[in-house]
Amino acid sequence: MNSPLFSIIIPVYNTEKYLSRCIESVLSQSYTDFEIILINDGSTDNSGEICNAYAKQNDKVKVYHQNNAGVSAARNVGLENAQGEWVLFVDSDDWVEANYLETVNRKMQLIYADLYIYGHRRLSNKEMDHEFCPAYTVESHVNFVKTQFYRHSCWNYVFRNSIIKKWDIKFPIELKHAEDQAFLLKYISTINNVVLINKILYNYWDHPDSVVNQHVDVSWAMSNILAANDFLKFCKLHNIEESFYEYPVKQLYIDFFTYYTMIEHLNKKNVKQGYRNTYKETLRLYPEFKKNKFFRLANYSLSLPETLYWRKQQIKNKMKKLFNKISRLFGFYLHLHYILDQKHCEILEEVERKLRIVQLQNQAFFSVEMGITNKKYCEHDVILSLTSYGKRIYNVYLIIESLMQQTIKPNKIILWLAEDEFTMDNIPQTLKNLQKRGLTIEFCEDIKSYKKLVPALIKYPDDIIITVDDDILYQYDLVENLLNSYKENPEIIHFCRGHRIKFKDDVIEKYINWDFYINDSIISKLNFPTGAGGILYPPHCLHSDVSNKNIFMSLAPYADDVWFKAMSLMKGTLSIKSFTHSSTSEDFIFFNSEIQTETSLWKNINKTKNDEQIRAVFEKYNIYELIR
Repeated sequence: MNSPLFSIIIPVYNTEKYLSRCIESVLSQSYTDFEIILINDGSTDNSGEICNAYAKQNDKVKVYHQNNAGVSAARNVGLENAQGEWVLFVDSDDWVEANYLETVNRKMQLIYADLYIYGHRRLSNKEMDHEFCPAYTVESHVNFVKTQFYRHSCWNYVFRNSIIKKWDIKFPIELKHAEDQAFLLKYISTINNVVLINKILYNYWDHPDSVVNQHVDVSWAMSNILAANDFLKFCKLHNIEESFYEYPVKQLYIDFFTYYTMIEHLNKKNVKQGYRNTYKETLRLYPEFKKNKFFRLANYSLSLPETLYWRKQQIKNKMKKLFNKISRLFGFYLHLHYILDQKHCEILEEVERKLRIVQLQNQAFFSVEMGITNKKYCEHDVILSLTSYGKRIYNVYLIIESLMQQTIKPNKIILWLAEDEFTMDNIPQTLKNLQKRGLTIEFCEDIKSYKKLVPALIKYPDDIIITVDDDILYQYDLVENLLNSYKENPEIIHFCRGHRIKFKDDVIEKYINWDFYINDSIISKLNFPTGAGGILYPPHCLHSDVSNKNIFMSLAPYADDVWFKAMSLMKGTLSIKSFTHSSTSEDFIFFNSEIQTETSLWKNINKTKNDEQIRAVFEKYNIYELIR
């Protein structure tokens, strides 16, 4: 039997309420070359029986039972038995997205690396937060641990199994906390580059019984500096350069003091000797660490007898001032490093853009897979609609190919072309080839950018229409995310990128002052969808004047977004932003890097034109009264 590509390791301890959700989320993956390794760590509830039931039902699931020894010991058992080329960790009270493995595999095909990291969603009964990653590569492990994208949890990463085995990397079983960091730092110290995936793939469930909500005690705080020593031993054993471990060791010590201040009713005697012994061990492994005056003073302060309280307070004040100074300098360093990272990010985004184009070219030329489906996702057909013009016609096949590669395929993909500009005789052969895989080409009157929606509304009034632009390579789950949002609220418009109209003294602010690229899920009359990211229009959601070209071409010839917004308000249809992986809502790559610059310039020029067209349309239909 061939080894799977992925091994998913799930340590289990008393999570019967959440375990099935976790396992089902992995078993329902769109990419199926994987194994699940469940390690029941001496659960006293029904978790063990649940594990056995899944193993009996599905041969992808393997179960190992052990006496309670902690999460590190459980993960180590998983590593010993993992057969996959790649290893991923999932906590048993969390769950993953359906395209979790498929998205990772796609990124692996594009960019070679030894470590991949993706975004996650943190949920609780009260709130939901997103942690995004930009789409770029960090070529130095030293740089990566200093960036804001370094995560302390192993479930945020994809590890190469051969590296884990080669360097015998294990989780330290004696630690109550920070065992993830010890493992991560050891692994990262052995590799060269890290690839960041701009996708939310993991869902972290922050419930009252989760580890992060446990009471912080002395052993929890001490685990951070014990993790530093565990990591240092690994570095010394394998001759890892000091330039890598200097920063993370310092950070783990800072983490100790962060948790130290959180401990209620602290008994100093429980901390004094432990800190002193651990600090001495750190100096033995890393003598240069004594140059960090703050931690040397801390060692002295924590060992003072209680009778010298006044002296201790003086030292505490000195430590506080020194720590504030270090924090300011460290903040400046991070800011400078962030600026350099941004430039690096731009270069790597350009590399990824070119790689994506090459991949889409190969798929467009050689793939025979249909880009549409007969499957019904709801009672209406789903139509992807776009238009093109001029020289863009020669490259629009790549944009259409990105739409044909969707995780949920549409029922139709229609390209609308102006009948006085194109015929079937003069369109590129690349588009004719795509017709064999489901592309529909329609000809209509030239009504500029309105061609992407108005003709579709007329011909397919009872269908769901998703509009997209012809200069953008879209993410693979654009349709999936919009449809998921639609199923929750089928009577409103769903958009990936949009702004929010602002008022001042009961008057609409200038377009330039609106809230751009909103990132919330608020249903509001003030939401203003913009076309680049993709917009889903349910059937009959716009006013009947929407197709009256005489009106929209006279009032807003270059602002179709303004017109469609007004028509939705006239119909009484609200809108909501759907999920996007990017906090700026730009879940796409501009086909041409110059287009992004041109688009930015166009935005600056068109902001005043938008105000003129907004005024003309809103006054015509008295929209002001509808949104006040």
